[in-house]
Amino acid sequence: KPNFFDDASDKGASVNRLGHTTVEMLRQGAQFRVDQINANPPASGVRELIGYTTITVEEVRAVFADTPPRRALGVYDTAKHDDQSHADICQLVSGKKLGKSVRAQLFQIAKTRLVRFKLG
Repeated sequence: KPNFFDDASDKGASVNRLGHTTVEMLRQGAQFRVDQINANPPASGVRELIGYTTITVEEVRAVFADTPPRRALGVYDTAKHDDQSHADICQLVSGKKLGKSVRAQLFQIAKTRLVRFKLG
């Protein structure tokens, strides 16, 4: 969902590095989390696993804020003892309008690469 990208502005948008995991492992983990949430669905409704997207670190780091020109996003290795693939994408610029623009750029990159899981 697009609100995933909002996490980049305050806590870091959690991602996984394919060099340290597989798409199948990620799919299984995501389905487990969806099933856990759906055991007691939130007011917003039942969740559904849709797919994934791939973005390179270079693409993330190539997003620049326009005034003044400066790198707008960073990628940080935040590996965990039980998940060596974990990383976070963090917004490096402040300001409501500027932040929204930066996150929209990231969303556009991700949207073009959505791969839907074949379910069932």
